[in-house]
Amino acid sequence: MRFFVGHDYAPNGREIKFETTIGEEKKGNKMLRAETTLDEFKALRDGRDATLQAPRLLIPSLQV
Repeated sequence: MRFFVGHDYAPNGREIKFETTIGEEKKGNKMLRAETTLDEFKALRDGRDATLQAPRLLIPSLQV
């Protein structure tokens, strides 16, 4: 099954990705692995969020 993501900021210059599968995400996305516990997910998310600025397209999106 294909899933279309709502955003992608092409980190480290990689090609923009707008489509994925759950299988791909379970293999490559450390936050979505089946064995990740809720507490681990929260710690990963909180740690990552603390390093991020507001999304580049946030203001234009809100204006629309």
